[in-house]
Amino acid sequence: MEGPLGARVVWLARLVSGFLYFRSGLSVFQSCPGTGSPLSATEKPEQAAFLADIGRGLAQLHTKYYGKGPTNARTYMLNDTVICLLEGGFTTVERTLIADGNSEAVHHIRRSFQTTMEQPFKDVVEGASDRRVLAYMSQIHTSPDIAVELFVLEPQEAPVVGEHREEIGAPGAH
Repeated sequence: MEGPLGARVVWLARLVSGFLYFRSGLSVFQSCPGTGSPLSATEKPEQAAFLADIGRGLAQLHTKYYGKGPTNARTYMLNDTVICLLEGGFTTVERTLIADGNSEAVHHIRRSFQTTMEQPFKDVVEGASDRRVLAYMSQIHTSPDIAVELFVLEPQEAPVVGEHREEIGAPGAH
C-alpha cells in the first residue's frame, strides 16, 4: 500500500505488534525521551521512569477530581503514541448507575469531564515526556472497569517503546 492510508496501516500494524510484544512477557526495547538512545528495560529502568510519572500523574488527576482513583495503571509508549490504561476507577455512584443499566449516563459525564480536563491531562504527559501532545482522546469501558487515555505526541526520529505497570491501591482505598 502506498500513500497516507498505507502509512497508517503500517503504523497500526506496528502498534498492534508492539502491544503483543509487551503482553508476551519478553523484555522491551526502550528509549529515553529526547535522547533517542536505546536501552533495555532490565539494564536502565530509571530512564523509562517517565512512563511511571505519566501513569501516576493521570491516576492522581482522576483521584483529585472524581474523589476516587484507579487501583492499577499501565502505561505504554510506542513512538509518538502514549496509552495509559487505568483500572478500577469508577465511583460508587457510577457503579450504581452501571448496575442499574444506565451506563450511558456514566459515559456522558466522563466525556464531559474529559473535555474540561484535557489540558491538565496533556500537561502530565508533556511534563513527563518532554514532548508536545498533538491530540488527546479518552474512553471508558464499564465491564471491566477500564479508562483509556491516549495521547499522540509530536513526532521524533528515534523509535521509542516502553511499558510501566503499577498497582495504585486497593479498591475503595481512595
